[in-house]
Amino acid sequence: MKTNLCPKSSAQGNTLLVALMLCMILTISIAGYLKNATTQNFHSARSQAWNMSMTVTEAAVEEAMEHLNSNTENLGQQGWIQSGVNKYSIKRNLTPTATYSVTIDMTSPNKPRITAKSADAAPVLGAGTSFAAAGLDANTSSASTVGRAVEVTAWRSGMFLKAMVAKHQIDMNGNGVVTDSFDSSDPNHSNNGFYPAGDTSKLLDNGDVASNDSVANIVNIGNANIYGHVAVGPGGSVSIGPNGGVGTHSWQSGNGGIQDGYFSDDMNFTFGSYPVPSGGSSVTKGPFTITNMDVTISSNTVTSSIYPSPKPAGGVQTNLTYLTVTTKPNPLPAGTITNTLTTYTTNSDYPVSGTYIGTVSSYQVSKGNGNGNKTDTFWTYNAITGYSYTYPGYTYTYASYSSSTNISVNKYDYVLDGSLDPDKPSQFYMSSFNGGTVLIRKNVQLAIGGNFSMSGKDSLTLASDGKLTMYVGGTSCDLGGNGVINPSGYARNFICYCADTVTSMSFSGNGMFCGILVAPNANLKLNGGGKDNNDFVGSVIANTITLNGHFSFHYDESLKNLKNSGRYIIREWHEIPLELAGD
Repeated sequence: MKTNLCPKSSAQGNTLLVALMLCMILTISIAGYLKNATTQNFHSARSQAWNMSMTVTEAAVEEAMEHLNSNTENLGQQGWIQSGVNKYSIKRNLTPTATYSVTIDMTSPNKPRITAKSADAAPVLGAGTSFAAAGLDANTSSASTVGRAVEVTAWRSGMFLKAMVAKHQIDMNGNGVVTDSFDSSDPNHSNNGFYPAGDTSKLLDNGDVASNDSVANIVNIGNANIYGHVAVGPGGSVSIGPNGGVGTHSWQSGNGGIQDGYFSDDMNFTFGSYPVPSGGSSVTKGPFTITNMDVTISSNTVTSSIYPSPKPAGGVQTNLTYLTVTTKPNPLPAGTITNTLTTYTTNSDYPVSGTYIGTVSSYQVSKGNGNGNKTDTFWTYNAITGYSYTYPGYTYTYASYSSSTNISVNKYDYVLDGSLDPDKPSQFYMSSFNGGTVLIRKNVQLAIGGNFSMSGKDSLTLASDGKLTMYVGGTSCDLGGNGVINPSGYARNFICYCADTVTSMSFSGNGMFCGILVAPNANLKLNGGGKDNNDFVGSVIANTITLNGHFSFHYDESLKNLKNSGRYIIREWHEIPLELAGD
């Protein structure tokens, strides 16, 4: 017999209901997961857009800095538009969706302010998705763009911050190569502005040497003494001989090698470009005869008992003194004091009145004489031996002046008379310079279109008030012969800028060179030195630098503050709200 079991319809309904519930739970879970994944993807995309907008803003700042350094004198060019008093702006589209705008505010030329902001398309979430039926918000979306804004303050750094700076190799050949520093603006570290030769107490330890290159042994120190720091590019290194040293004077007095903290590999110097300026007055060749009359005034202090007549311009100092003599002066000066001279005396006779002063004392001495004792009396007193006389006297101290005149007559091939304005030199132009003698008076800018060459008896002399800024084109610059004569002792008074085309530069001679050489593409050779250890005072910037033989290089630290000598660099950087960045 067979039994047939038939499920109840209620049980079948419960099973279907459970299945439907499970499907609904799974659907909601999957939808929630997908929404969460979509939201996470959206935030990730928005974060990337947010970060990218700062990159766009930084690009705006970079363009502004380059424009500021390349077109300092005329910012209203290359698409930049003046947007207000001392303000210049530009807008750019980097991609179809990414844009930036940037403004340079030159209200303060020494501290220009740059404001930059960016805008980029933002990601959109939810609109038109198929998840709306699953409970997603179909209207959820972000703003159409995202952006960032920054405000940057720039400032102009000094360009001459080290003794020597090269793009590539620095080679210190031979023995007796020295670099150190002093400060011509500080009497504690100079001799009236001059290098304090022989006075080690005034020397400083910032005769720094640096190369931008990042290769091994890019600076060959050899047996040189670098009283300062050495810096190279990232990953670069230096070589040093057994007698070489880098560090302070005090450390090197008992050590060799490199002092801790005096080497770094983070050098990143910005080398500028210095084209020869156009324009300027043509230079006329002489000869010119210049007569100089130097008057030297000297003074001598005189002390006399006689009042000077006529009375000196500087006045007379009256000095009161007292004189004592043993002979009674005649006539007797007013205020004379008579002093009695005495001698302590013992005598058996009582002194006569007027021959002594003070009191008379006595004492007795007993002695035997065969007939009994006898007593002798002695008298002690201050006997008068003479007189002295003290009376007031006067002496007179005053300055006596004398002068000497030295007349010198010199002949020059060229005489350039400049401006009295220290900031606006008179401009001159020469197509080339192939030798001769030059005299510079006052403030002069000399542009030389071709090569510059001095040899033999050639010289470039700065008068006591002379200041020369020289630009050299061509391919070479040779400071030979009698060289540059800068009697002031201030390196800032002679600056030589070489254009990018100048690839060869040399300095030689036994006299002191005082000035600044800037030749970013030139291989500079400093040949031999003089006997007074004052071979080079100033600063050097070149492609490569080679020092041959005995050579002393003294960096003048006052050049750090040379007006407007360097490029603009970023001093402060602040992110600001977009609404503060302007249009």
